[in-house]
Amino acid sequence: MTQDPRLRLQAALPDDGAVRQGRQGWPTAPPGTPGAGLTYVEDVPESEPLRASAWDPPTRGVARWLPASWAAARWDPGRWGAVALAAVVVVAAVVTGIGVWGGRPVAEPVPALPVVAGAPSSPASAPASAPPPVAGAPVVVHVAGKVQRPGLVTLPDGARVGEAVEAAGGALPKVDLTSLNLAARVVDGQQIVVGAPAPAPGPTAVPGAPAVAAAPAGDGKLDLNAATLEQLDGLPGVGPVTAKKILDWRTQNGRFGAVEQLREIPGIGEARFGTLRELVRV
Repeated sequence: MTQDPRLRLQAALPDDGAVRQGRQGWPTAPPGTPGAGLTYVEDVPESEPLRASAWDPPTRGVARWLPASWAAARWDPGRWGAVALAAVVVVAAVVTGIGVWGGRPVAEPVPALPVVAGAPSSPASAPASAPPPVAGAPVVVHVAGKVQRPGLVTLPDGARVGEAVEAAGGALPKVDLTSLNLAARVVDGQQIVVGAPAPAPGPTAVPGAPAVAAAPAGDGKLDLNAATLEQLDGLPGVGPVTAKKILDWRTQNGRFGAVEQLREIPGIGEARFGTLRELVRV
C-alpha cells in the first residue's frame, strides 16, 4: 500500500513545533530549510484545459504545412510592428484606389469639322447654258407680228411653226408667210415673228433696232453673217448674252464660213446646236 506523500514529507521534516501547516494541509518549511521559498502550484483540473495564446507557436495541424524554421516561431510583431503593418495596409489601399480611379475610361471630345464656305457667285458672270428640253414635255413659244392673237401659245412637243401661227389665230389677211419656214419644229422659248420685212444685208445691225423677221429671201433661215443682236436673241435657246458672243465672234473672225462654227461659241452645246442648225445659214 502506497503511503500518503504528505505523511512522508512530514516525517522527513524536523518536528520542532515550528513547522506550520500550509494551504490544504501541506506543511510550511521553517526558515533556512532548502526549498522553503518555493511556491506550490495547485493542479489544474482536467475539465479546465489551458487556453493557447494568439502568439504561441502554431498547432500541429498547421505546423506540418510550415517550414521547419517557422514551426516553433512565435508570431508577435509587437505594438509598433502592428502599427507599421496597419500603416502598410492603409497605404496599399490608397495606392490601389488611385490606380483604379486613374485607369477609368475617359471620353475624348470629337473635334469640330471645319466650315467650308462656298465661293460667292459673281453677278457679272455669264449665265450657264440652258439645260436641254425634256422629251415629251409641252413647249411655250412667243408668236408676234401680224397674227390675230399675238402672245404666248402652248404646243405639244414636236409642233411646227405653222401650228404655232394657227394657235395664235392665224396670220392677218394679205400677210406674206414666205419668210417663215412653217415646217420647222418649234422649241421651248422660241419667238416667231410673222409678217416682218426681211433685214437688209450688212455686216452688223445697230443695237436697239426693232426685231424683224429671222430669215431673208424665203428659206426661213437666219443669215449668221447679216443677223442683228435682236434677231439672234429671237432664236430658240439664244439669249442676249449668247447673241452678243455670236456677234463678237463674227467681228473677230470676219464672217461665218459654215454653220458648224457656232460650236465655237461658248454656251452653245451639241443639243442647242442641233436646234439652231435648222434655223440659220451662212
